Amino acid sequence: MNFHVSSGNNLSGNIPSEITSLKGLRWLNLSENNLTGIMPKKIGSLSLVESLDFSANHLSGEIPPSMSSLTFLGYLNLSYNSLSGKIPSGTQLQNFGESSYIENPGICGPPFIRKCTEVGNGGDEDAEESEVDWFYVSLSPGFVVEFCGFYAIFAFKKSWRYALFGFIEDISYKLCNMCGL
Repeated sequence: MNFHVSSGNNLSGNIPSEITSLKGLRWLNLSENNLTGIMPKKIGSLSLVESLDFSANHLSGEIPPSMSSLTFLGYLNLSYNSLSGKIPSGTQLQNFGESSYIENPGICGPPFIRKCTEVGNGGDEDAEESEVDWFYVSLSPGFVVEFCGFYAIFAFKKSWRYALFGFIEDISYKLCNMCGL
């Protein structure tokens, strides 16, 4: 028994969670409607679904992790929504191109080039993020040490202090003459 739901029916509201109980559903196309809210968390229970299209709606939130269990999924289109978060790791979700997810500015992770920067996702992204943070953290003490060292020399070396202030006075005198002041 095969069910097929098609697009452009001017549907509005949330996607009902009861749709996940349609075990024989093979094609679900709810694109180009006015659907809002989040996708049903148990969407992965549609074990026979081959084609899933929720594009051009107003869906938000994350892609449910259960979608990674859709092993027969051959077509996926979640574009033109307001989805966010990391694309769930799974057998097929990373194999769909960026076109399946475009115009969802909050989506990150493969197949996109942009990486997820959430705290605690445990991937290589955290390692890169901490390297950048440590770089800036190490810059501050280095700057302070160099700054203090530079001025400490002038505090103890009277001849260097006179040379520096004489140089600054000469430069300011020349600049004033050039500008006509």
